Amino acid sequence: QDDAVLKTSAAIVNLDDQQRALNAKSQSPVHLYNTDDDLTGQHGFIDFTRHLATLDGNVVLVVKPDAQDKNAPPGSLRGRFKDAATLTCAEMTYNYLQKIGHVPGSLTVTQKDRVLTADSGMYDAPSKTVTLIGHVHSRNGDDEISAPKVIINLTQGAESITIPVPLHGRMRVKDDDDSPDNVNTPDDSGAVPSATTSPSADKAPTK
Repeated sequence: QDDAVLKTSAAIVNLDDQQRALNAKSQSPVHLYNTDDDLTGQHGFIDFTRHLATLDGNVVLVVKPDAQDKNAPPGSLRGRFKDAATLTCAEMTYNYLQKIGHVPGSLTVTQKDRVLTADSGMYDAPSKTVTLIGHVHSRNGDDEISAPKVIINLTQGAESITIPVPLHGRMRVKDDDDSPDNVNTPDDSGAVPSATTSPSADKAPTK
């Protein structure tokens, strides 16, 4: 379909009375690929009436950066996607009409030194959004972030990452980062002031 190709060496196809395909089940490993994606699994099932494909058994999805990613502005989300990302999971479903993929169980995404895990995930190609749900954990070197949910928008020119609270993380700060938000100036006593201050609780306001 379009530029997508699905290959398997053996399959059983069920037909209706008009000899139209109702569904198909692979009898051997499945390979689904196009210009940007490479998806493999041990078993596959396609429901042609629902436009739904299911892969299970050591599912591996390799997503390659396209020309827009390679030419994206430095520092943008798409600009960071210059290396292929690999997703591994036990099962994946894909609605090839709506172009929406869903991983109902745990998943792991790796890209160079980055490792991301979650309890489940969904990719909506038309809206270019990735939604990760449940114990989302991202690690890149010494940087770590944990959250219950993460929504990533990959729309060119409107890239964003939305993380509902509570959020827990540890971020590395460069030694040469002397921006105003990263500078603590000692007072005359040599002590460094705290980042936040609050009025004393035992002082009542005067009328």
